[in-house]
Amino acid sequence: LPPPSIYAIEGEPRNSIYILNPDGGIAGALEGLAPGERVYAARLVGKTLYLVTFRQVDPLYAIDLSNPVQPGVLGFLKIPGFSEYLHPVDGGRLLGVGPYERGVKIALFDFSHPARPREVSNITATNLYSPVFHDHHAFAYSPRLKLALVPAAGYPASLVLAVQVGDKLSLKAVVNATADRAFFGQDAIYLVGRTQLWKYTTDLREVATTRLS
Repeated sequence: LPPPSIYAIEGEPRNSIYILNPDGGIAGALEGLAPGERVYAARLVGKTLYLVTFRQVDPLYAIDLSNPVQPGVLGFLKIPGFSEYLHPVDGGRLLGVGPYERGVKIALFDFSHPARPREVSNITATNLYSPVFHDHHAFAYSPRLKLALVPAAGYPASLVLAVQVGDKLSLKAVVNATADRAFFGQDAIYLVGRTQLWKYTTDLREVATTRLS
C-alpha cells in the first residue's frame, strides 16, 4: 500500500482512526477507541501514532500503524490531567505539555516498551497558562542540548520554563520574558514577544534585547 493518510475523528460516544488510501478509500480502521472521551492531541512518530484523549484522566495511547490495513493499540497509560501537545525526544520517549490544576504540566513519558508505558517524571507550575496549549509553534526543543523551552503567561509576570531532559526532567532555569515563541539558533537561544526579541547563550545568559517596532 502507498503511504497512508491518517485522520483521528472525534465523535459521540466514541473515537475512531481511519487510514485512507490516496484515492480516499479506507485502507484500515480502529473504531470505538476511548468511548465518551475527547481527543486532545495526536502525534505520528515513525509508524506509531500517539493519541491523547481526556474525560477525567489522561489516557495516552500508542497505536501501531505498521500494518495500515489492521492498526492496533500497543498500550496506553492513564494519568491525571491531559497533554495538549506531544513532542518526541529520544529512545521511545515523549514530552507532553498541558494544563494541570490551573497551571502547566510538562511530563516525560517512556514508550520504549509500548505495552508497558510509564510517566517517568513531570514538572508543574501553578497559576500559569502556556500558548503551547493552542499553538505548538510556541514550543521549542533542542536534541543537541536536550533542552525544552515552554513559554507561560501568568500574573504578575510571564516567563519561559527551560526544562532539561535527562533520565528525568529538571528545571534548568526560569527566564523572565514575555515571550510567545522560543527557538534555537546555532549557538544561541531566541525568545520572541510582541514587542521584544531576547537573545541568550545556550546556558541561558542574556546577551541582548531588541525592541520591535
